[in-house]
Amino acid sequence: MRVIAGSAKGRVLAVPKGGPIRPTAQYVKEAIFSILAAKVDKAVVLDLFAGSGSLGIEALSRGAAECVLVDNDQRCVRTIKRNLEFTQLSDRARVYRMNVYKAVDALNAEGRQFDIVFADPPYEGGHEQLLLARLSELRILRPSATVVLEHSCRTETPVRQGCLARESLRTYGDTHVSLYVCMVEGQE
Repeated sequence: MRVIAGSAKGRVLAVPKGGPIRPTAQYVKEAIFSILAAKVDKAVVLDLFAGSGSLGIEALSRGAAECVLVDNDQRCVRTIKRNLEFTQLSDRARVYRMNVYKAVDALNAEGRQFDIVFADPPYEGGHEQLLLARLSELRILRPSATVVLEHSCRTETPVRQGCLARESLRTYGDTHVSLYVCMVEGQE
């Protein structure tokens, strides 16, 4: 798995060994960043269920101001830190080893807000609806923030969840990518 563009372009990222880790396919990552394009530069990014950190690292490489990466698995956290060092992007990243929902609550309590949120939960964990609800009820999303949710093509996600409105749903093999935009009051 390589960094596609930016300051770390071409660097090969490590992937955690063992366990139920399913890294985002390279062509899916390329499609996501093609869609996001100009939104990434100077963005504050949150990468949930980060795995190897591939999505957050790609955003940093493309000019994101900062990225918070969260994963509950120690192997993933070690791999993310190693990948950040290897790509020389550690100075703009924070890595948390904790439950994603607790991390979101803690970041909300700190008053943190994000422009882009990547979420790639385990396909059979049933996290999609709960995560969207949690993100939409907290003040963690800036107006017009984008949430990129990867999920199984067998999993239905809502068209609307609180402030989040699904802008598009794309299919890549057995992976769906739902893009949500945070709609603030008065915005349609």
